[in-house]
Amino acid sequence: MRIEEHETKNIPLEDFSDITVEHLMPKSLSKIWKNHLGAKRAEEIHNKYLGCIGNLTIVSKGYNSKMSNRIWKEKIVDLEKIQFAITTEITKDYPKKWDESAIKRRNESMSDRAVEAIPGPLPRERPYRTKDVEEYQKIFPISEVKLEVRSTPVALYYKGEMRECLRWKDLLVEISLILIKKDEQRFNEMVSRNLIHKATKKRNPPNKDPMFSTNKKNFSDPVHIYKKYYCEGALSGEYACKYANKLLELFNSVEDFTIEVEWISKVVREM
Repeated sequence: MRIEEHETKNIPLEDFSDITVEHLMPKSLSKIWKNHLGAKRAEEIHNKYLGCIGNLTIVSKGYNSKMSNRIWKEKIVDLEKIQFAITTEITKDYPKKWDESAIKRRNESMSDRAVEAIPGPLPRERPYRTKDVEEYQKIFPISEVKLEVRSTPVALYYKGEMRECLRWKDLLVEISLILIKKDEQRFNEMVSRNLIHKATKKRNPPNKDPMFSTNKKNFSDPVHIYKKYYCEGALSGEYACKYANKLLELFNSVEDFTIEVEWISKVVREM
């Protein structure tokens, strides 16, 4: 809405209760949508771009429920009727196809426009009271990552090739996608036999709660990996690395992976 109001002369809205966020590529992929995205990479594209700003727009609640996961040529008919310019423009810019290339293009456009529409903070009038900290960034074998301080992943490397990994909950997903491609039968066996699991039995009694499953009800924060597979997303960095190591040991792939971590180690002084 900030971008919309910055670029148009429309009356600013104060009540946002009737406005919702529409996922242009829907949350649930039908067979038609998978073919639209490209059957071989549909799940990968869906996992990567579903929640990014390029795939999102604003609509009224009524239109949101109506559009749902309709195919693109039907969805743009409704998008054209929306009162927001930032939404109707999509039908003119992407009339035939909404795929990875289109989402990436709109991602870049929306990011640039957000910078123009949303100003930075005003100059500070009072002196800062801050703490100097030492920041580190280093690449480790996953088994050697020590997370005693605040940290965040930067990238995952498989045999030296970098894959973006900006959250701890993405670590298991990215590793799993590589291992599934390497040996899906073995991965499926690991899931069906619950070879990697938690110590608890809250969601899967009488058996231990799994870290990987085809039933997303087994997780407090299910994260879709690929096809029918899900993993737990409610993990700290410590536990993400712990279960990632177990997965790599099972596939004899510990030496194939490293992770780049950025963290703040300690307070040096207070100013």
